[in-house]
Amino acid sequence: MFQSRIALLTSAAALLLAASAATPASAQIVTLKPPPITQYGPPDLVPQITANKSSILAGNWATGVYETVLFTVTVENRTTVVASNPITGAKQIAGSAASGVSLEIDLGPNLRQAGNIGANGGLSCLPASSQVIQCVGGTIGAGGSATVVIEAYAARIYAPCWEVNYADVGVDPNNTIAEVSELNNRATSSVLVTSIC
Repeated sequence: MFQSRIALLTSAAALLLAASAATPASAQIVTLKPPPITQYGPPDLVPQITANKSSILAGNWATGVYETVLFTVTVENRTTVVASNPITGAKQIAGSAASGVSLEIDLGPNLRQAGNIGANGGLSCLPASSQVIQCVGGTIGAGGSATVVIEAYAARIYAPCWEVNYADVGVDPNNTIAEVSELNNRATSSVLVTSIC
């Protein structure tokens, strides 16, 4: 019995020694850092505009008989990955943040702005007229976007009692921001307007 206890104690001591040998005296905690991302070059602002309806019934804003359509404008600040390291995850990206972003939304020929105007990305929007909305003061990070939502109705039209109306958006209309391309700064959406004649 005594010898078996000694054997058990010897085995336990051997296991403890093996465990201590496998575990470093001072364990180190390694903190993984995110891979470096290098950005360079000018921004590239690209607008898109979509309508939540394909057609609306024209009416009279004063009498309250009309249908409205929501136009959603999204301005992307696009970037391009020009080099990447698959091992470290490091990337080199063409593009940069854009500040002082402005845009202009034109409605026509019979569309009119109605209701509130929603915007984010630091954009402040006000109607310059019933058919022109101007937004200023936006800041869009590289790879980010900003959104503007406007509501519009159509004034009454006459024979042939239908026509296609357009909403056009231009970002940086005064070319105050140097960009990768100035040729992709406009976008258009359309809606069919009908009227009871």
